[in-house]
Amino acid sequence: MTETSALLLSPAAYVEAVTTAVAASAAYYGDGGTPLGDDEYDGLLRAIAAYEEDHPDEVLAESPTGKVAGGAVQGDVPHTVPMLSLVL
Repeated sequence: MTETSALLLSPAAYVEAVTTAVAASAAYYGDGGTPLGDDEYDGLLRAIAAYEEDHPDEVLAESPTGKVAGGAVQGDVPHTVPMLSLVL
């Protein structure tokens, strides 16, 4: 995705971009797969953020720009390497 193609020029393009980003994030944090590469996803988020800055009254609640991470895992997560920085 180039910078010029990342411009969102309509509310419909914005909604589609948010839907695509949310689905990609859910896939990434769900099963580890995603339809977008890192650069594509980052470009999409930049385009969403730019649109929201220009149209603050149109920001969708599900927009990924308001999220800290794509998802949080609940419960114990097995690690192949101990996370020693968390050991007191």
